[in-house]
Amino acid sequence: MPERTLTIALNGRLVSGTPKEVLDELAFEHYPVAVDAGEGAKEFPSFDTAREYVRALFSAPADCE
Repeated sequence: MPERTLTIALNGRLVSGTPKEVLDELAFEHYPVAVDAGEGAKEFPSFDTAREYVRALFSAPADCE
């Protein structure tokens, strides 16, 4: 089974990829960071808090699975 991918907006910039690819992009954002995964933008003050949110997104079941 292929690794799950996700497309989210980080500070208004679309990022798509595997968990590692998205987290790599997230690590270099300016903080606070606005993360929008289709549920409306949520602002996070640090990488640690944003990382936990993104990890939860990847662990959630996909709508089409």
